[in-house]
Amino acid sequence: MGGKIKVLVTYKGLSEEHIRQIRKVSDRIKLEKATDEENVSDAVRDAEVIFGRFSKQMLLASEKLRWVQVPSAGVDHHLYREFLDSEVILTTSSGVHRMPISEMIFAMILTFTKRLHEFMRYQLEGKWNRVAPDELAGKTIGILGLGNIGTETAWKARCFGMKVLALKRRPMRRPSTVLPLLKDHTVLSGWKSSIRTR
Repeated sequence: MGGKIKVLVTYKGLSEEHIRQIRKVSDRIKLEKATDEENVSDAVRDAEVIFGRFSKQMLLASEKLRWVQVPSAGVDHHLYREFLDSEVILTTSSGVHRMPISEMIFAMILTFTKRLHEFMRYQLEGKWNRVAPDELAGKTIGILGLGNIGTETAWKARCFGMKVLALKRRPMRRPSTVLPLLKDHTVLSGWKSSIRTR
């Protein structure tokens, strides 16, 4: 059996419980947490795996790096020439943010539609002011991008009785939950096409 595999965690949002769970996976895992610049530049040198924030400088300083797992879905800013020319595997957290972000979207929508921010301010000021909240039912929401988060947001909007307009950058088969807005409804063909859900 080989030696220890150093996993460098640069993601500040990882709890101690998560770190314990990672360590339990194997006795071969040597996990180190480094979330500030000073510690990261030293710690990255012999790391084989990185979870979290990652930079070009870290890639250039690493000697054993084989895998980078980022906590975000998007990785465009990591696709620089040195990384593309390397053998390092890059994986994302695409899909894991579907529920929390769509819920946060509706938390914000409901805050302003129901004027919760005003209620909270009046409560803190010890005032009783009447505020007339609005309703979501019948309102229209526009969604740019119908990936995991956009699709979940569209579904939640439908539950509130909203009309949903959405655009998808890349062509795809129209989901069964989506009604066509244009005549050609077999695929969505770029940002120029639009769709509507029930």
